[in-house]
Amino acid sequence: MTTPHEQLKRAVMILDGEGDMRDRLASAYRSEVQYIGPEGLNEETLYILESINDELTRVDAAGDKDTMDMSVAAMTDDAVSELAEQIRNLFELSR
Repeated sequence: MTTPHEQLKRAVMILDGEGDMRDRLASAYRSEVQYIGPEGLNEETLYILESINDELTRVDAAGDKDTMDMSVAAMTDDAVSELAEQIRNLFELSR
């Protein structure tokens, strides 16, 4: 079974990769963050994960774009950077 730490580590690796930050944020959430379960996590971490989920599923899917792609497209650059930083911080706290 994969631990939240391992999932966050993979998410950070995606965030630190090449390409557009919006695409990397959507990919990190889609492939790792959304699957982190509540087991062993404190309330603060759960709250942060829930707020990340809320932001990345705020906009409905349209055409060939899923809700994550549509949500990051609607965000400011600062909001995208802030969510990416929140994921990085959760990884650091999970050590």
